Amino acid sequence: MMQMLAAAGVPILSDGARVPDEDNPQGYFELQAAKSIATDASWLAEASGQAVKIVVPLLRHVPPNLPCRVIWMQRSLDEVLSSQSAMLARSGGEAPPHDPVLRSAFDRQSQSLRSELARRQTPTLFVAFRDAVEDPGPVATRACEFLGGALDPQAAASIVDPRLYRQRLDTKPTFGEQPTR
Repeated sequence: MMQMLAAAGVPILSDGARVPDEDNPQGYFELQAAKSIATDASWLAEASGQAVKIVVPLLRHVPPNLPCRVIWMQRSLDEVLSSQSAMLARSGGEAPPHDPVLRSAFDRQSQSLRSELARRQTPTLFVAFRDAVEDPGPVATRACEFLGGALDPQAAASIVDPRLYRQRLDTKPTFGEQPTR
């Protein structure tokens, strides 16, 4: 989604500290400060008008009074874990086993955060990762409209490379997600 937003014309807040590699050849679009948002969210005041990648467990630390929009990428937890396992294997690390307790914790955390975003009335667009890869045109259009419409959905859709969806499993979303078709 970050690649799609950048191609559509959204300024991306990223420090480039994590460079493209075999696991993510188009880059990570991450900001190191986002990983410390629980203890320091001051940098968000400077982020107005830019997209910043924040992983779901840290999203609750976005100050409630900060006007923002959230595009929540939904992906099967099994796919996320498989992707992380492949990355760790390539770097010589060992992946932890798929733990049902971890899955349950992620599901609870996701449901709690969904409720919190609704309570805060934070505009949130839920996008199935699989849809973004397999049929990026409608996803790009929805995302561009959600962000105000003055963006290029065709450019966003054209950047998607389905060959990079390497940990595709035939499972339904499990990370507190619901299908969005």
